[in-house]
Amino acid sequence: MFKYFAIGLIILAGAGVVWFMSGDENLFVRTIAVSAGIPLFLAGILTGAFVSGDRNRANFHTESTQGRSFRKSLTLKLVVISSPSDVMFVIMLVDYWMTS
Repeated sequence: MFKYFAIGLIILAGAGVVWFMSGDENLFVRTIAVSAGIPLFLAGILTGAFVSGDRNRANFHTESTQGRSFRKSLTLKLVVISSPSDVMFVIMLVDYWMTS
């Protein structure tokens, strides 16, 4: 799992480089919001968070154990990848609310 956390840190560092090069804090916030939002959205799709309970139950009973295991591990990896950007985004939001 550390490998996926490191990928998330690399993405966050890339956003920091973009911020440093452009000097635009809004661009940094948008970049980390996207880098946090996309993996979380994909994880939501994989977990069935956006479908009804009946559809989710039907999908659960028709998929194989291997498929379910793969889907769960991929979901966990996506959440771990997005976690550094999630934390930084929350820090930036709190900083914005405190200074406003």
